[in-house]
Amino acid sequence: MKITLSVLCFLALIAAPLVAADPEITISKETTFVIEPKTDDGFVDLITAINAKNSEGITPENNAAAVIFPALGARPDKNIRNPESSSKMADRFYEELGVPMPPDGSEEFISLPNFMILEGIKANSDTYWQIQDQQGDAQERYWNREEFPVIAKWLDANTKSLDLIIAGVQREKYYCPINSDAKVGSTGQSLIGILLPHIQSFREVTRALNCRALLLAKEGKHEEAWRDLIASYRLGRHVRNGTFIIESLVGIAIEAITNQTMLIFIEQSEPDALLIEKYLNDLVELTQPKSMAEFVNLSERLIFIDIVGMIAYDKSDDVLWVEDGLPQIHGMIKKTGLKIDWDIVLKNANAWYDQYAVAMKIESFPEQQNELDRINDEFQLLTQKFKDQSLLKTFAFALLDEKTRSNYVGDMLVALLLPATAQASLAERRAEQRFDNLRIALALAGYHADENSYPEQLQILVPKYLEHLPEDQFSEKPMIYQKTETGYLLYSVGSDQVDNGGKSFDEREDDLVVKVPSS
Repeated sequence: MKITLSVLCFLALIAAPLVAADPEITISKETTFVIEPKTDDGFVDLITAINAKNSEGITPENNAAAVIFPALGARPDKNIRNPESSSKMADRFYEELGVPMPPDGSEEFISLPNFMILEGIKANSDTYWQIQDQQGDAQERYWNREEFPVIAKWLDANTKSLDLIIAGVQREKYYCPINSDAKVGSTGQSLIGILLPHIQSFREVTRALNCRALLLAKEGKHEEAWRDLIASYRLGRHVRNGTFIIESLVGIAIEAITNQTMLIFIEQSEPDALLIEKYLNDLVELTQPKSMAEFVNLSERLIFIDIVGMIAYDKSDDVLWVEDGLPQIHGMIKKTGLKIDWDIVLKNANAWYDQYAVAMKIESFPEQQNELDRINDEFQLLTQKFKDQSLLKTFAFALLDEKTRSNYVGDMLVALLLPATAQASLAERRAEQRFDNLRIALALAGYHADENSYPEQLQILVPKYLEHLPEDQFSEKPMIYQKTETGYLLYSVGSDQVDNGGKSFDEREDDLVVKVPSS
């Protein structure tokens, strides 16, 4: 989120002339969206409200997070070189999970950078970066212990924590509480200030599971290799059921990494038809992730509402954090003395969130894109009025009537804070397409195991290997499939809806491709 210099000037100019009375925000579905529980100062306890919604049907016994987080340790982002930078998970976080917080120093997952430091490898040395490169190679092909001995030793050191995570992800549900020390009903911590120290650890766990899978596959341990791969995919699905969009995007990234490793594993291991059937069943049984629309509708909306509450009530020493290093802004509007109808601000903002949430639920990609484009065009018109304005014109806005000023401030905040919903929706759609590609690739491998060749057409896979053929998520037409002399080419046309001949992002195009043989 960016607070621009023009906004700072605007706030400074309007600081004196109009003194606001004590602000009031009506607690209602139209303004605060959630109406309970209340904080000590009469606002809504948004952290508790989100936790209550996300924890429905959750117990410590069915919650994957109750096993995963103890395996990560009390400080998931631990940095051995700079311990002071490590963030300890909040007491309330573990109270919400219903399990004890692991003590500092307990046996826990260790990242590769930390492991190398413990092994005496100097950070940022040539050896350090060489081993980082080896980790990337170990995710992309079969390898053995002699090739990458430090990677193998790192995986061995994480055996206990990885196996615990594998057991955890098999649980049906995933509830990751908001990482806050704020007590229920207190004014406490703001949503915008919530720390997510576990995000990088999830990426490291994914790398470890995928590296270990290809090591195990090289050793002929295909059952154990698949165990690691399907656990990695399950982890991605669970992370997508977190609280914030950033968690969902990390979950999608985990799936993308695992998807590619699975394709390598399937091609190299040449499983028989029975194993293919098992693999397909494992994929079908994966937990369904939250949609991006759900994040926009709840947590992302409530972040906006929380910021408005901070601004309106000028809460103690709370500050708005900005990403681009501009000065922190305390009491963004209150200190200007400008009288604002905050109900107008919130109602206008909720209308934007409503529009995006509805559009993101549209199943048809072309129809969804048309609706998102329409909303984005309106959004661009809204943001345009905050560009290239003279200070005099900005000051003039401050002198208008209260309703006009309130609409202006509301539009300004929407322009600054509304999440990149279209990009998030596209990432979600691409994840769905990669999953469909993987299922079709598995079915093709099953056919090849039975017939010692690939089919001329995909339809032959139905119903023995697939109940039905997924359509291209983007074109809503059949997937493009070409049998070749030595394998096949399968792809979706991607979000540009243009057939680029099976050229993917690596070739500066947009098709989502499976190619066998891969090289």
